[in-house]
Amino acid sequence: MNIQHPSFAKDFFKKYFNALKVVILLVVALSAGYFFGSYIQKNKYKDFVKSFRTLRENSDKFAFINPLIGGVSLPATEVGLFTKTKDEIEDYLQAEEKKGNLYDYSFYYRDLNTGLWFGANDSAEFLPASLFKLPIAIAAYKQAEDDPYFLDKRLQYTQEIADRNILIQLNAQSTLSVGSFYSVKELINIMLTASDNGAKDLLLNVMDMRYIEQLFSIVTSLSPTDAMAYQISSRKYAHFLRMLYGSSYLNEEHSEFILSLLAKSTFKDGLAAGVPGNILIAHKFGAYQVEEKINGREIMTQQLHDCGVVYHQDRPYVFCLMTKGKNLEILYKVISKVSKIVYDEQEKDL
Repeated sequence: MNIQHPSFAKDFFKKYFNALKVVILLVVALSAGYFFGSYIQKNKYKDFVKSFRTLRENSDKFAFINPLIGGVSLPATEVGLFTKTKDEIEDYLQAEEKKGNLYDYSFYYRDLNTGLWFGANDSAEFLPASLFKLPIAIAAYKQAEDDPYFLDKRLQYTQEIADRNILIQLNAQSTLSVGSFYSVKELINIMLTASDNGAKDLLLNVMDMRYIEQLFSIVTSLSPTDAMAYQISSRKYAHFLRMLYGSSYLNEEHSEFILSLLAKSTFKDGLAAGVPGNILIAHKFGAYQVEEKINGREIMTQQLHDCGVVYHQDRPYVFCLMTKGKNLEILYKVISKVSKIVYDEQEKDL
């Protein structure tokens, strides 16, 4: 009979128990990691849910109601949603920055069915340029809801207002004729569809600025009465589009009409270029140039912004991208590329 030496059995059990300890420690570590990860994830969801709050009109017109404007929350990427799309967009935009094609950007996306959103540098602020015309139109229609005759009021386009428009170097010549009369409704139409600065200036001459101030107070922008004095981010600007789509600030007729004007935009080189031609888009673009110090050098920078509602057949969404770079043609391509990324992802999720 082959009897093993006692020391052999001792070594065997020692190795066995050492291995068992390693397994136990591994199981404990994995369990702790799992429960800690679950705890962290649970807190993320808890913080995400707690971040939801409402935006309300807060008007002093009412004593017992406070109309709902919309809602705000943390981005959906905080709980793992849209992370792949966000990463793809950020990788692309950062690559364009490294090439020197892009100096800065602000991007915002929101699913209009669920309210879930994400952004990339979405709090960065830019001069709005012609984007300013949309909140002017919204405020004008808010004034019309208090004064039914306001939209029919006729105003004369004067030489003084025409000269004011010419003084701004980048402004295109107005389509308005000096000496001619236009109704407020006609001016809003021309301002949005032709991005006409003469129509904007004439309209501002007759508007009650309290309506503009009230509107901008909701999205916490500064100096709303001077388009050259304030900046706004893509996330804040998107509130204007959300108010219209949900008809939460204006009545249904007026919200519908303004969006229908935005849908007539002939600008097809930005947001629209990344979306199939059969998909309806209601959007506003703005372009601006200003001399700035970039990387220690004074250079003339170009800004191009395009923000709108994309009426995807199943999942409509808000898209807003503000950009700054050295060449408008490149900025057109940057916006259209990001637009295509977003639309393609909407299709994948069906």
